[in-house]
Amino acid sequence: MQLTDWIPALTTTGLLSLALWLGRALITARLTRSVQHEFDKKLEQLKSEFRASEKTLEASLAQRSAELESLRAGALSGITQRRALLDKRRLEAIDQLWGTLIRNQSARSLAMTMSLIQLENIAEQVSRDDRVRDFIKVSGGGFAPSKLDYVTADLARPYVSDMAWALFSATQAITSYYVAHWVALSHGIDSRKMIANDTVHKLILAVAPEYREYLDINGLSASYHLLERFDTLLLAELKRMATDYQQDKESVEQAARILEHARSLNDKVTPAAVG
Repeated sequence: MQLTDWIPALTTTGLLSLALWLGRALITARLTRSVQHEFDKKLEQLKSEFRASEKTLEASLAQRSAELESLRAGALSGITQRRALLDKRRLEAIDQLWGTLIRNQSARSLAMTMSLIQLENIAEQVSRDDRVRDFIKVSGGGFAPSKLDYVTADLARPYVSDMAWALFSATQAITSYYVAHWVALSHGIDSRKMIANDTVHKLILAVAPEYREYLDINGLSASYHLLERFDTLLLAELKRMATDYQQDKESVEQAARILEHARSLNDKVTPAAVG
């Protein structure tokens, strides 16, 4: 077969191949454009949905932020209000504690008188000698135990420092100790069971250990003057409380020791002991 016989066949085949290629390219282009269009359409839809979701999220976050700010402001306002009320109550408690000492000054005066008496000797004579009992009654200067009032101080206790309450309790315990002796002796009752010099001594030193030598030299007859020292310490503590309620570990521990000795002294001043 000659070359001229192949030319028409080759030409036809080439044209068909070209046509097929062009057709495939056209179809591919159309498909690509169609897919690209759908992709762009979907992408735009997703972007739109994302922007809407983003705006919704921003609005939700803004709302929650506003709610949290409102709660925070309310909580801070509540805390501030409670703190103001607590500070007010603490100042009232300071007045109540100090006011109790002032209202019960008659007991302090009696404690001073009794601290100057040799209790052991008087207690031994009072049941046998009416004159001794009459002397004890007169020394009270019309004192009436029923007029003593410590209830107000008890109401103040939750709002004062440990040291303030300990100093107040120490003063009350020592005062009550001498008052109890006066009550017993003025009724002709031997109060030697209530002699607790060591307990009084320990309580005083728990409050003011620097007075050990003073007590050794002057004895418990000087205890009334040390009560004045208690007043000074208590007043200083109350003033500190009015501006700063913080308590250090050492102060709390000393307060606990003072209260322990005060309770021990109070345990010796009971109706059972008097009887």
